[in-house]
Amino acid sequence: MRREWWLYLCAMFPGGSVNYLCYSLIVALLPERAYLPALAVAFSSVAGMVVNFAFAKWWVYGARPEDSSQ
Repeated sequence: MRREWWLYLCAMFPGGSVNYLCYSLIVALLPERAYLPALAVAFSSVAGMVVNFAFAKWWVYGARPEDSSQ
């Protein structure tokens, strides 16, 4: 269980990085508007969530060895 927790923790780091990167790029590249921060948060949250889901599903909780005791 401890190993799984560390894998999960490490798997969430790329999602956080994608979130921050997307937010920064949107704010830096799009023209300044009143709604821009909210738009950047929305899009970057979805991007980070997709990366976090993929890492958790396929790396952390993906291939588990079969339990031969059953």
